[in-house]
Amino acid sequence: MALSNTFLNGVQPLCTKHLIALLQANRNIKNSFTDLMIWAIQESATEDDYNVNMGNLKLVCPTAHAYLKNLTPQKWCKWPYMKTHSLFQHRTLNFVECGNTAIMEARGDSVYRAVQKMTVQVMTAISRRHSNAMARLEKGEKYTTFADGNLKAAKRQNMYYDVAVSSEDLAYVTHFQHITASRCTVNLGDNVDVANWCSCLYPQQMLLPCVHMFAAAQVLRRLTKDEAPLFYNKYIHKGYLLSNYLNTLKGMSLTLVDTDSLAPDGLMGVNVLVAQTGRPWQKRIRSAGENPETGAAPKVYKCSQCEQPGHTRRRCPQQGM
Repeated sequence: MALSNTFLNGVQPLCTKHLIALLQANRNIKNSFTDLMIWAIQESATEDDYNVNMGNLKLVCPTAHAYLKNLTPQKWCKWPYMKTHSLFQHRTLNFVECGNTAIMEARGDSVYRAVQKMTVQVMTAISRRHSNAMARLEKGEKYTTFADGNLKAAKRQNMYYDVAVSSEDLAYVTHFQHITASRCTVNLGDNVDVANWCSCLYPQQMLLPCVHMFAAAQVLRRLTKDEAPLFYNKYIHKGYLLSNYLNTLKGMSLTLVDTDSLAPDGLMGVNVLVAQTGRPWQKRIRSAGENPETGAAPKVYKCSQCEQPGHTRRRCPQQGM
């Protein structure tokens, strides 16, 4: 809740790894699916891909499909945010889950030692990135390592694309070696929003020109000696400039807590363990996502003859076979 209130424009979806664990622990769900099937649904780039991957899961495990169908895609999938948020190749914008992965080594220690380890890890990462950026800037490089690698890869691959020019700003780009490849629409007009630079959504996700834009720019003569600087300045986000990147790192500073200066303030005490009233829970507490109304997992009836859900032995289509 605190992160949601702090990052108002951020997305805090559910953790896919924990959803898989819930599916595997649910006794009403036959564990006939693989983790990769769930991850494929979460990573779907479009609604069509999501429906296809959900259909594949339904064929293998209908009960798992019914469980995930109760969750809206906005709660855990990537595709609803592809046109509204720049994810930069991340599967999720859940800051807590991303942070937990980065501090796995420190999480198993005591609270104080964990904080110290996490602080050292962040300090080391900042120092290393600052040194690498300074070295690149001294060599005359203009963009960060990430941006430079993506730009070089896009420029190398644009020769494999066929460009059909519609106007001086609009072009249609298709990979000529793949007949079934989708056609992308590229618009290099002056007053075009980032969402309409290319229909592949890569520029909107990465804030960098995609391979289709490079292919169109090559044909439309936007990469000549005079026009290339204008192309790069317009379509590469200013955050990828090494000068801006270094300014950001300079403003980041962390310090370790001095243990000798710690003193009790009378406000924070030792946690007291209190026995809870009543009997301990014998069954797991079901996730609210299992059923939006009751919070309980829907009961799935199976046929005692064919062991398939949705009917009983009396109405089994295989009866008498």
